[in-house]
Amino acid sequence: GAVSATGLLCTLLCTSSRQLAGMASTGAVSKVFALKHSRYGTPYVSIILVGTLAFAFTGFDFSVLAEADMFFYTASTILKFGALVRLRTKMKDAPRPFSIPGGVYGVAAMSFAPV
Repeated sequence: GAVSATGLLCTLLCTSSRQLAGMASTGAVSKVFALKHSRYGTPYVSIILVGTLAFAFTGFDFSVLAEADMFFYTASTILKFGALVRLRTKMKDAPRPFSIPGGVYGVAAMSFAPV
């Protein structure tokens, strides 16, 4: 249990900084987060930010962190399925490797259960 949780935490910390660096390289956030260390090639600004935020969160009660996590998970799920419905209505003829049957109504119905 504890070893698995520690492994998941390390993975989350490592991938979060890479995601932030990837967003910076596409222009979604400031380019400073994409700066790479000259020797190691790691996104050191992103790593410092993610590490600082993780350290700051250690002072919170676990129940508060769990509630915040579920809130942001729910918000991201709503945004993802909302984007799915919007793209289905705005880009009806876009090529797709697979499709949810039923058109916009089928997509909306399939999106309702997870949200």
